[in-house]
Amino acid sequence: MSDDILYKLPVSRVRRWVGVGSFAIVGVLLPTVVVVSPATLVWNILLLAYAAFCLWQAYRMHLAGQRSLILYEDRLTLDDGELIAPLSEVVSIDRSLFAYKPSGGFILKLREKSPKGGVMGLYSRRGRRIAVGGIVSSVGGRGMADMIQALLLQRDGEL
Repeated sequence: MSDDILYKLPVSRVRRWVGVGSFAIVGVLLPTVVVVSPATLVWNILLLAYAAFCLWQAYRMHLAGQRSLILYEDRLTLDDGELIAPLSEVVSIDRSLFAYKPSGGFILKLREKSPKGGVMGLYSRRGRRIAVGGIVSSVGGRGMADMIQALLLQRDGEL
């Protein structure tokens, strides 16, 4: 395992606050809707539950905004060392225009299935795919994707 950092992908402040603000505004406005125009009890409970969910997501995104992704020669991790994916497991990277990927990000396709997980706004892992991006800058996401692509080509002997 190499401990030389090849690329550090921080969170974009603007994207972070737009995301946090969007969730927070919805979380604050929904209870106002319940008070101003009361509906049935079930509908009011659903609106309040969704408001609580939005505020919780705003908090999670705020916490995620204090983190960053770090690329080493052999792995992709969070800044605290949590392993996202070893590069030996990565089959390909998809960052095409029409790929279903997070904003400013890319998709890593793995050989084996991995457990679900993720950090809101940074990455999510489902099955054989890891979606990286969301509140990261587009320029930084492209830079990390380029670096991973070069590492994959080097590993496969194509570079």
